[in-house]
Amino acid sequence: MAHYPTLMTLPPLFSAISALPADETIVAWDFAAGAAPLPCGLQHLRVAVPALRQLRPPGARCSVGLSVGGNRPAAALLQNITDTASPVQILAELARRLPRRGLIALQLAASAAGGTPRWREFWIAAARRLGCSVQTLPPDGILLQSPETAPRWYPDIATDADIPAIGDLFHRVFGGTLTEALYRWKYAAGGGIVARMGGQIVAHCGAMPRRVVMRGSIGEAVQLVDVMVHPSYRGILGRRGVFHETTAAAIETFGPLAFGFPNLRHMQLGQRHGFYAPADRVVELSWSARSNFAFSSSRLLDIELAEDRAIAQEAWARMAADLRGQVLGVRDPEWLSYRYALHPNHCHEIHVVRSRLSGRCKGLVVTRQEGDSLLVLDWVAALIHLPSVARAAQNMAASRGLLRCTTWAAESFAARFAPSQPIIIDPNITVPTIVWCRDAREAQLRGWWLSPGDTDFR
Repeated sequence: MAHYPTLMTLPPLFSAISALPADETIVAWDFAAGAAPLPCGLQHLRVAVPALRQLRPPGARCSVGLSVGGNRPAAALLQNITDTASPVQILAELARRLPRRGLIALQLAASAAGGTPRWREFWIAAARRLGCSVQTLPPDGILLQSPETAPRWYPDIATDADIPAIGDLFHRVFGGTLTEALYRWKYAAGGGIVARMGGQIVAHCGAMPRRVVMRGSIGEAVQLVDVMVHPSYRGILGRRGVFHETTAAAIETFGPLAFGFPNLRHMQLGQRHGFYAPADRVVELSWSARSNFAFSSSRLLDIELAEDRAIAQEAWARMAADLRGQVLGVRDPEWLSYRYALHPNHCHEIHVVRSRLSGRCKGLVVTRQEGDSLLVLDWVAALIHLPSVARAAQNMAASRGLLRCTTWAAESFAARFAPSQPIIIDPNITVPTIVWCRDAREAQLRGWWLSPGDTDFR
């Protein structure tokens, strides 16, 4: 048994359903229901039209079955929708299930009003991208009608079946190779939005989840990556174009706490479309390789060993405490293992740097050789020890016969390395915060501590 009292607040849908033949059905989902969820996070219920015709307020009941077979449903009802639901995923799935000019009624949960301010707009925008007509039904309803003909292209959730096509698009746009192993490493806990056109994928915007410390509290953010449009559709960059709609759909699905590392041109493009606002800039720090620092020693750390994981956890705790007023990605042993030990394309080394006098751990440094340079991908250390750990990296570079060691940092934190006297270079990379959602939480993603390991491409 299930309650559908909100159906009576949607008279156009109720009237349309009442006019359907007696053997027609609708598909109904209820966020408050307790049955096993579909991949889109909602319960799939099959409701007979005759039962709906008997619906009477208040709190009238109708019997439901859990079958998903049978005829194609004529309409859909979604109720108690919160701002954690994905309009893109749910509406694209409904578009595949419903007939042409099928009806979709949305009832938005009042409890979601304190979340993302534009969450209602996101449902309407997702519907219009699919070509649906939209009628708002105050105070909390939206009535949609699927189009007579499918849209020329539309945003959708990426699936495993899309991996080869996304890899082809990546090669066409960036010239590199996105293997299935690399794709799964990036997106195992995340996802992406693709733009589909006639069986072809013409655009993509990916999202990699990242646990972050924001002013001392642990939160969840996403990094927008692999934002790409097929060269044939790059000229369609208006407000209704492929780039805009795909990126907007990704932010609406995975935001509002999102960040990325666009170059200046892509940053300016994102600003023109209302997606980004600048939060900081990236600078490159470079040191000459030197081998005359005898006050510290280093050894390789095996992040999978319990003893070494304890060392890494202690170093991370000290770093997090020093940066508790800022924003930084979590660098605990689990993340170090995922980011560096399990990377499918690169071999990284995690070193623990110790004082030769006391034997105490000063911090961790993660490195990888690139040509004649030692790239420092990450530091995990108390801030007071950063110059010493940087000098240890210089020593590692010299011991391998390399010319220099390099890293990235947020411009606002570059001064922390001043005692080690780095050369500072501008790599033309901006750190944006996402402002598309107009969510107060977006302002929290300012004041980043960053390193090359925070990106997906270094």
